[in-house]
Amino acid sequence: MLRITFFIIPTILIIVQSCSTVDKEQVYRDGVQSRISGNDTKARESFTRSCDANYMPACTVLAYMQNTAGKKDDAQKLYKKACDSGDQRACNSLAVLYEEAGNDSEVKALYSVSCESGNSVSCDNLGAFEESKKNKTDAVRFYKKACELGFAGGCSNLGNLEIRSGDEAEAKQLFKLSCDMGEAIGCFAVGDLEEDQGNIDEARKLYKQACDMDGKMGCQALGLMDRKKQDYVSARKLLNKACNNGLNESCLVLEKMTENGR
Repeated sequence: MLRITFFIIPTILIIVQSCSTVDKEQVYRDGVQSRISGNDTKARESFTRSCDANYMPACTVLAYMQNTAGKKDDAQKLYKKACDSGDQRACNSLAVLYEEAGNDSEVKALYSVSCESGNSVSCDNLGAFEESKKNKTDAVRFYKKACELGFAGGCSNLGNLEIRSGDEAEAKQLFKLSCDMGEAIGCFAVGDLEEDQGNIDEARKLYKQACDMDGKMGCQALGLMDRKKQDYVSARKLLNKACNNGLNESCLVLEKMTENGR
């Protein structure tokens, strides 16, 4: 199951305490502007200087850049530096790296501390970790906490557990909550349940919401519905959108339609 790390540049809090504090924050802001303008080399230099001056948001962003560049050892050191200084986003991301490396003993501790501090993403990741270890009770507990903290993925993941437990009514409420929070997979999941129950108009509405959000499962579901209605023009448009967004099943359906002259 996919674990979530942080890639959004943290909000800048300007706290004027001393000249050195202002300097390292300004260097960090320079790095942010360089990153926005696409100059990653200059951004990395600025974040490095700011991190060396112990400005932890810079360390966290620099760690992300190093990780995406394939420099996992450097990323791990930077995330650990920021985590040890209390940056819970860094703790979550460090746990993700440890989990990828199979270091389970560190993973649970890091996710737990970050979750307890109120980091909803860490609660969700901890739920996924417990689910992977077949610890359903703990998985439910942490998914629920993530959901209650406002993380839509926690709601939908908890909904998936409820589906597997046979409680479709509870799952539907959780998926709806996830959808209302703006998560496409939640809208798709509610739509799927509505379609199974024969509520086609409501299903289409929810699939469209999901499609408009991320162009994936909702678009594919709508496309398959339109193909069934023999509205091949609309079906191809929707399936092509899903295919272009990485859904191989939609690509295969399009190939089959082309073979059949549709």
